[in-house]
Formats: sequence, C-alpha cells, structure tokens
Amino acid sequence: MIDLTCYAFAHNKYVSTTVRFLETVNGREKVLRLLQFSLRFISSISLFPILADLQAEINIVRKFLRFLKPIQNLQIAAKFYSNDSLADGATIRCLNIIRNLLFGVYLGLDQINLLRILKVLPTTLFYSKTVPFYTNLFWLLSLFCAISIDVLHVIMCCSSSTNKPASAKDIDDDKNLKAVKASMVKKRKVYVRKWLWDVMDTIIVLNFLQFVNNGDRLVGLLGMVTSWYGIQDVWGDCFYFSN
Repeated sequence: MIDLTCYAFAHNKYVSTTVRFLETVNGREKVLRLLQFSLRFISSISLFPILADLQAEINIVRKFLRFLKPIQNLQIAAKFYSNDSLADGATIRCLNIIRNLLFGVYLGLDQINLLRILKVLPTTLFYSKTVPFYTNLFWLLSLFCAISIDVLHVIMCCSSSTNKPASAKDIDDDKNLKAVKASMVKKRKVYVRKWLWDVMDTIIVLNFLQFVNNGDRLVGLLGMVTSWYGIQDVWGDCFYFSN
C-alpha cells in the first residue's frame, strides 16, 4: 500500500508540475504578487496594521526575484528587431520592440528602488519620489504598447475568421475551413484575455501614479486577478513540460 502511494505520488503529473512551478523564479514571483495584492485587498476592509508591513516585506522579496530581469526584456526586444519576417507585420513588431524596451527600463529603475530600500542609496527626494514615479510611468507606457498589440491581434483574428481563403488549394473543404476558423476564435480569446489583463494592470499603475484614485480595494482585487492570470500562464508552461 505504501509502495503504491509513493509510486503514485512520485509520478503524479500535478505534483511534478507543482515542483517545476515552484522551481521557477516567475512562478514564485507570481505567487508572491498574488499574496501581496490579496493582503492589500484584505487590509482595505480590515484594521490590521501588520498587513501593510507584510505587503512591504513581500514587495522587497519580489524586487530581489526580478534582479537583472531587464536583460531578458532587452534580449526579447533584440529578437524582434533582428527578425523582420514576422507574420504579425511591421507595426506589431515595432510595438513589441518598444514595449520590451520600456518594460526593461521599468525593471531597471525598480532595481534603484530596491537599493534605496536597502539603504544603499540615500532617501532623498530624487530617489524616494522621482525615481518611483518614472518607474511606474515606464510601466504605464509599456502597457499602452501592450494594449495596442492586443487590439491589433484581435482585429487580425476577427478578419481572418470572417474572410474566406483566396483559393481552394489552401483550404479545399468546409471541414478544414471550420478548423481554421476555430483556431482563429481560440487565438482571439487568448488575445482578449491578454487585453483584459493589460487593461487591469493599467488601472493599477494609474492608481500608483495617483492619476486616478480607485482605492486599495479595487487595486487589490485587480492585482489578484492579474496575478492569477500570470500563475495560470506559468503553470501551463510547467504542465506542458512535465508531460
């Protein structure tokens, strides 16, 4: 009985996916982000001052996990720049380059915020106010690019699913045509989900910049949803590689 239990546990695909998920930096960072925004939401409806301290501690850990992450975004931008034969077109390619560069700057400035929190840099007006403002501003600009990319992708999917193929050589029967349309509908759902994700993140950063004031309850709730989206994506990748 024990042998069967151990064997089932050792070879269970969900256990393997969980282990792989927790081994990834992105997986742990997304879980901490979910916890951070959950605490923000709970603190908006409760009177426990310790929750604010926990949020601050989790925020520091997340900044450590994102250390040197701008290199990844610079590499992605370089890949988009060097590959000028993408099927999505030149506009989406340029927007992807700009988006990753802006997001890389955002992550780089966030490392300066970490150094200030660790007392490596002085707590002057520049480091405590100006740098955090521009950190969130670059995040906002990258989100504007991301939303534009999402909208263009949705438009492309809608036009592809409604237009008939140019020749019968490419798609020669209704069955294949339906399969192509189903694929376009599936892609459209993915891009609509990504658009909602980016819009919710935009609302969050607009509150961080104090351009709007929706309160911690809405910010916490939106942060929980977008964090869950991120966990789903990382989990899906880990589940794929575990099978």
